[in-house]
Amino acid sequence: MAGYGPQASHCDHAYISALERLVGVVRELSQARDINAITAIVRDAARELTGADGATFVLRDGAQCYYADENAMAPLWKGKRFPIETCISGWVMLNRQSVVIEDVYDDPRIPEVAYRPTFVKSLAMVPIRRNAPIGAIGNYWAANYQPSAQEMAILEALADTTSVALENAELYSRLEQQVRTLEVQQSRIQKQHESLEVFTRALAHDLKEPVRTLVSFAGMLRKEPEDPREEESQSTYIGFIHEAAGRMDMLINAVARYTRLDDPTQPVRSLCDISEIVDDIQLNLATLFAERGAKLRYENLPWLNVDPAHLTQLLQRHPPQ
Repeated sequence: MAGYGPQASHCDHAYISALERLVGVVRELSQARDINAITAIVRDAARELTGADGATFVLRDGAQCYYADENAMAPLWKGKRFPIETCISGWVMLNRQSVVIEDVYDDPRIPEVAYRPTFVKSLAMVPIRRNAPIGAIGNYWAANYQPSAQEMAILEALADTTSVALENAELYSRLEQQVRTLEVQQSRIQKQHESLEVFTRALAHDLKEPVRTLVSFAGMLRKEPEDPREEESQSTYIGFIHEAAGRMDMLINAVARYTRLDDPTQPVRSLCDISEIVDDIQLNLATLFAERGAKLRYENLPWLNVDPAHLTQLLQRHPPQ
């Protein structure tokens, strides 16, 4: 706004300087990534841009006004909360408009009891995000003061920029959380893949034994019985084949459970007689025992709450051939 004489020239120069500083503040806010950084920038800029004796950054917290930060010649209300209907920052947010009060003790919207311990005589307050305010920026003076239209325009421009910065910070925070979630999921999947690779190798090794049993007894069945008594042996062989197929089915079901990537934390356990598990292992390795002349002895085995398929794999570990 143009004027005449030295005083007008000085005002124009101050306004231009404030606009230049505001550009720098906008740049700082564009790089801020969290609310603490934003409040620190805004509280300092609000006081500096208008030459105020104090500035405060207020956030709406439900039905309360939270005085999040301040830069002032003496303490104000940093860290305190007030009902939104009882303070001037709440009035600004509820009415979605700026306010200038030259004398804080001559305005019914001001709670005098809150202001008497402070230096404040005059104030200006602007909402952050005008259509649906989420906060306010307040400037205070120790003497009666009427800020100019230019000063109010600068303070409102700062509030508009602050609104954008807060929205960006919220978006950045959500993106950070999503990235952390994805990193956790990726780490879990990587561990599952590594574990699954080990499990698959072990499973392939374990499946060899029932397959050898199937092949061995199936080969015996292919021979024509020369003695009627051999038909009884063939019935026994079929029983062995059936049991071997059952053990293979158990191992395959264990793979199905183990590869549930959606919920790998749920173990499939039940109370098991370990003697029965060892009996199954002895059947699994019957061919190998026969080849090596090995025998298995055990007694008084307990009952345990385990995954029988996994325990079977653990107990029948032996060096591959």
